[in-house]
Amino acid sequence: MVSPIVRIASGKDVKQRAKQHSPDGLIRCTIWGCFRPTQSSSGKGLSEVYCKPHQEHIRRHGHPTRRSYTVKELAPYRKAAREWLKQHRDSPYVKGAITLLDGRMATQGRPKGPDYQRAMKPVEKAHNTLAKLHEAGKTGEQLLEIVLTIKAAHSELGPHGAPDWEAVQIAKMAKRLRGASGTIQRNFEGKRMSDVWPNADSRWKRDWQRWPRAEGNFMRHLGRMIEEKAAYAIDGALSGGETIEEVKALRRKY
Repeated sequence: MVSPIVRIASGKDVKQRAKQHSPDGLIRCTIWGCFRPTQSSSGKGLSEVYCKPHQEHIRRHGHPTRRSYTVKELAPYRKAAREWLKQHRDSPYVKGAITLLDGRMATQGRPKGPDYQRAMKPVEKAHNTLAKLHEAGKTGEQLLEIVLTIKAAHSELGPHGAPDWEAVQIAKMAKRLRGASGTIQRNFEGKRMSDVWPNADSRWKRDWQRWPRAEGNFMRHLGRMIEEKAAYAIDGALSGGETIEEVKALRRKY
């Protein structure tokens, strides 16, 4: 975990660089139809390509304009991925990938609370999220199902040409698993803070229960960590492309 002194110094350095105008950067955002200035040209950020709203969109979704997949969009692909796993449950590659994913979650130690996670580096946040998934009882098969779902959906729905898209969407779907989002803060006895002080100010209680938003580099790290282990099944059971094509063919049933 980064010390407070290092965090403060790093934050000041980033703010100082963000205020400096870049003479070599673009003046306008590169997104078609957007006439806002880039962050670097306006002195409000480091991006020399996008304006602040589009850069923030990339932080949250992995793409400057496309929003994350909705539950409705992913539903048929998720059913197809679940069916594919049932058909290949006895494959040694599938079993191996599930074991690798289970091991990845089980070796992260005890998860830290939201106050600790805010001070962590992106990679440490990703490891902490995996620890929370393990604590919540999630399995490697669930994570493998998520990777198959996202890859099949991305193949058909796009957007293409966004290198971080799949990793971010895998991480978002993993964070949505029940019990893994960490929205309830408990005290040292394991009791909910809202039960300990039921008459406390509602805003104060929200501060206790608030976790960092699912955005930024840690989501990319989390998605790639999961995708790396799942690739053993996707590339081993069949070739990577054939596996996704099978899932897409099953999706047409739904």
